[in-house]
Amino acid sequence: MKKIIFCTIALMSANINFAQSNFSEINQIGLANDTYVEQLGATNRSIVYQDGSNNFSNLVQLGVSNLSNLEQIGSENVSTVNQNGSTNVSNIVQLGTVNISNLEQVGTRNINTVNQDGNANESEVIQVGMDNTSDVTQEEANNTNFINQLGNDNSSTVDQYGSSNGSLAIQNGNKNNSSVEQFGDFNSNDLLQFGNSNESLIAQIGNRNTSITNQNGTTNGSFVSQFGNDNYSMVSQLGTSNGSVVVQNSNLNNYQ
Repeated sequence: MKKIIFCTIALMSANINFAQSNFSEINQIGLANDTYVEQLGATNRSIVYQDGSNNFSNLVQLGVSNLSNLEQIGSENVSTVNQNGSTNVSNIVQLGTVNISNLEQVGTRNINTVNQDGNANESEVIQVGMDNTSDVTQEEANNTNFINQLGNDNSSTVDQYGSSNGSLAIQNGNKNNSSVEQFGDFNSNDLLQFGNSNESLIAQIGNRNTSITNQNGTTNGSFVSQFGNDNYSMVSQLGTSNGSVVVQNSNLNNYQ
């Protein structure tokens, strides 16, 4: 009887240790791909790769050394990642058709990178606290993006090269920074950075440009440059070391 109990305890212990060193890898090559991974606690990690057709994925890793990588190469891509606490990261690449990506990382060494290559791009990133940074590149088709980083060493970068661009970045507090470049088609952008070492830089090179920037307090900055077509800009910086430069080279400039 004692032997049986001892064996059961040993087995339970082995399962707990296994659960704590999470890792997952999924590779799926063709047709109605799909994935779902959930890892609750300890040194999480995950890698997913799906090659072609109705891709979709969904990942949740709640605590400790999170990381994630995902690559979905062709068709109805989606992806959603949600990592809750500790040394978060995530990298996502989705190359062709109905791309979309969503991410939410709540606390500690956040970082995120998304590259989506072609078609109905979209993205959304929300990183709530610690060493945030983020980086998105969406090349051709119906781009749009939204980044929201709430506190600590924020940063952000969006590059969207062609089609119905968009973008909006809101960074709430601490060492903000940001940068947006959108090269062609229906550009626009809104950026709001509320408090601490703000800065911003936006350049939209051609077509229906707009841009609106609003930085609320501390060592503001800003620079906007929109080279061609229906430009418009508006900058508003409330308190401390303001600055600002707007250069709009030609077509229907307007600055307020």
